[in-house]
Parts: sequence; C-alpha cells; structure tokens
Amino acid sequence: PLFGLGNYQNRQTGNLFNMGGMKPAFSPEISASFSAAYSYDAFGGTLTPAILFNWLDDYYTFDVNLPETLQESHTKTDLRVTWKNDTGLTLEAFVLNVEDEAVLARTVVHSQRVAGTSINSVQANWNPPQTVGFSMGLEF
Repeated sequence: PLFGLGNYQNRQTGNLFNMGGMKPAFSPEISASFSAAYSYDAFGGTLTPAILFNWLDDYYTFDVNLPETLQESHTKTDLRVTWKNDTGLTLEAFVLNVEDEAVLARTVVHSQRVAGTSINSVQANWNPPQTVGFSMGLEF
C-alpha cells in the first residue's frame, strides 16, 4: 500500500494513488496577517513596541487528507518590545504564541504489517508553545 494507507477511499490502482480532489498540504484557503510597530524616543534610546498577528484557515499537514492530519483554523500573535541606544546596546522582551495554542507543524503516516494486518500510526510534530523571553545585544 502506498503511504501506508492501504486503498484509502478506493484511490489506489496498482502502484498509482489518485490525489484528485485533495487539498495540497499546508495550503489554507484563506490567511491574513497584520503587523504594527511604532518607534519613539524613550529612556535615552529608541523604544519600539511591535505586534504580529496571523490567522490561518483549516489546512492539512500531510499530502493525503486524513482527518488526523487536519489543523483547524487558528491565530498566532507575537509581541515584542525593543529598546536600542546610540552605543549599540539592544534590549528586547517578547512573548511568542500569546494564545499558547497547540498547532500541528507536520504529520507523517507510518505503516507496518503485523501478522498480515496493516497497522498505521501518525507521527505528529507541533509548533512551539507560548515562549516568553528576553534578549540583549551589543554592536561593536
């Protein structure tokens, strides 16, 4: 069986698998992004708060559109505040994935035969959870 799926939805003929009507992986019908940043003088340097917002419609994370590989529509928001002075010092605080939503990054279907029976499993990778951090840089 191709892809470890057996004859999923009667799509397999010999060594060929008919992908007709399936959505390509990682292809939401609609997506939207918004970002904004504003810099102003503060505390002896330049302070820049920023927001990045993304919304993605449903999409599949595997080439074959299995229910287990569907990532439902979701949002992701990142926040950053950066301060930089004339001496090259940069300080940044950030929160990535403010929603802390679990989002499928990729799925792969594996198959093996045990006692003549096909047994399938789905391996899933997830995007990082909410991340809060601070960074410091120095240009010299």
